Amino acid sequence: MISHHPPNQNQPIDSDKFAFLNLRVLPGKVDYRRAGYILDFEPVAIQKLVALGYLKPLGNNGGTEHKYFSTQTIMQCANDPKWMDRAVKALQNHWAEKNSRRRTPGSSRVRRNLESASTIEK
Repeated sequence: MISHHPPNQNQPIDSDKFAFLNLRVLPGKVDYRRAGYILDFEPVAIQKLVALGYLKPLGNNGGTEHKYFSTQTIMQCANDPKWMDRAVKALQNHWAEKNSRRRTPGSSRVRRNLESASTIEK
């Protein structure tokens, strides 16, 4: 029996990804989320790839403006194993460095706040 219920508003985002990737013709420009769909990265990873210089948004964007990417360029990156390898390694290095800073003694914001509070009380 076929259900004729309207689609659930709480369907996983994967359904949007599936629908987008199965379009017959992709749009000329994509945002962070859809660039991530094509490259199989999370939007935060796309933002980091922009910051690291691996991707360049279209136009002259300021820091807070919504950014778009050429779909053709994103597809070229997705089909280039060397670019993908460099991008994945850059992201791995970024997250490893960020996590190592988090683990070093004295780097915890909570610890610093507790230490500064104890010196004030003395």
